Amino acid sequence: MKIRHLFLCIFLLNVSNNAFAQPYNNEPNVANTIYINGGTALLFYSFGGINYERLIIRSDERFFSKWYLNAELGLFNISSGVSFAPAPWYNGTFTALRFHGLTGKGNKHFELGLGMSYGWVTSIQNASPEDSHNENYVFPNVTIGYRYQEKKGVVFRTGIGYPIGAYIGLGYGF
Repeated sequence: MKIRHLFLCIFLLNVSNNAFAQPYNNEPNVANTIYINGGTALLFYSFGGINYERLIIRSDERFFSKWYLNAELGLFNISSGVSFAPAPWYNGTFTALRFHGLTGKGNKHFELGLGMSYGWVTSIQNASPEDSHNENYVFPNVTIGYRYQEKKGVVFRTGIGYPIGAYIGLGYGF
């Protein structure tokens, strides 16, 4: 009988604590972010994708005060030759899973992203028949850049990364 009462008390204390909890630092958390990202790695590669991020860790005591888990789905285009020469063009789709660390407490952040990508070629243009085959790639995905993110609202990001090259993104945090 007494053990049931102990569990009931713990349960009620937990429920009441969660019901009256204040937001973190009296600020709303931006727990979700969605944005469109586009980039180019010199003249021969171009990437574009839609991203969804979920806040997983927030701590003002650390250099990276926020950690997001990012999932991306996008398209790529690769030329294997000089742009004026008739070379094969590879078009495909890719997915990426990354962790993004953000510094700072305000709207302006330094951003570092680390993860993996998987890409598959969906079509090859200007290729000889022996060059036409399905290809799949697994490669690291790294970004470093700047992010402007309002508490709830506009998200703007820019930087450089691999394989995307120079990139720019625009979206919304909620």
